[in-house]
Amino acid sequence: MKGILTVLGYTFYEHLRKKTFIVSTVITLILTIAVLNVPAIITHFENSKKTGEDQAVQGKANSTVYVIDSKGLFKDDLQKLEQTFTGYSFKAQPADKLESLKEQVKTGESISLVVIDESGGVPYFTYMVKQYGSGLTPEELSRSLKSIFTERILKSSNVPDNVINMVLSDVSYDIKELGKGMMKGYISCIIIMMLLFFSVYFYGYWVSMSVASEKTSRVMELLLTSTKPSRIIIGKSMAMGLLGLCQLSLIVGSAALTYKISFPKDFAIAGQSLDFSNFTPFIVFMVIVYFILGYSLYAMLNAVAGATVSK
Repeated sequence: MKGILTVLGYTFYEHLRKKTFIVSTVITLILTIAVLNVPAIITHFENSKKTGEDQAVQGKANSTVYVIDSKGLFKDDLQKLEQTFTGYSFKAQPADKLESLKEQVKTGESISLVVIDESGGVPYFTYMVKQYGSGLTPEELSRSLKSIFTERILKSSNVPDNVINMVLSDVSYDIKELGKGMMKGYISCIIIMMLLFFSVYFYGYWVSMSVASEKTSRVMELLLTSTKPSRIIIGKSMAMGLLGLCQLSLIVGSAALTYKISFPKDFAIAGQSLDFSNFTPFIVFMVIVYFILGYSLYAMLNAVAGATVSK
């Protein structure tokens, strides 16, 4: 046991002082903090973009939507459309001005044209804009016109107002997850699994490199004369594992602190939230046990592989 502890102490402090270990740890910490701050930066730019869009909508208070309604289907409902689309002014125009209005839309700014007609008693419209994506959203305009048309049909059929309101109301809903969600924390589980995999792989690789490189070390030659090779392998594996566990704890600790301070609460990746609330103390304990057992297996295999390398 004394020989194992001697090898453990020597290997641990020898690698702890190496510049490669210090530099790699610092770089990893910087990258970890930077990566965890990316969602906060993305959220900041999205909020800035949303604010800019809101300001743009407010700036479109003078945006004009010309309406040609030759059948008079919505001639008395333009005010309702203005109440729905607060950033736009709807103005009725005669059908003979269609070509001139098209030219205005083509060359002007903040101008669009809606031509309303009917087919089989059902209204439809043609929406003309300077560029696709500018102006009103056709889907929203269609829903508004449908709501107005439906309300008129129901009123003409002497349907009571309370029934009309019920018909035009959207069906509200709420989602309650009674069971244990399978997708909740999906991304966070993948992150933990990748962290464990690369930790076990690279720290095991460290062991093989340490065993192979120190065959020419004078200190190691002295240890070989007084300690069994098996104890040297065990001591080096334990030392590199302890060193890796210290580094991993430092990285995870800085990641947890950065996550707590700057990570957005509602941030999602591909629709999945990055949620660590399901990680109970028992799960954390099992993750540590999994790391220790996995590292022990691969460290011994790598140590034996490194021992087969000639000087």
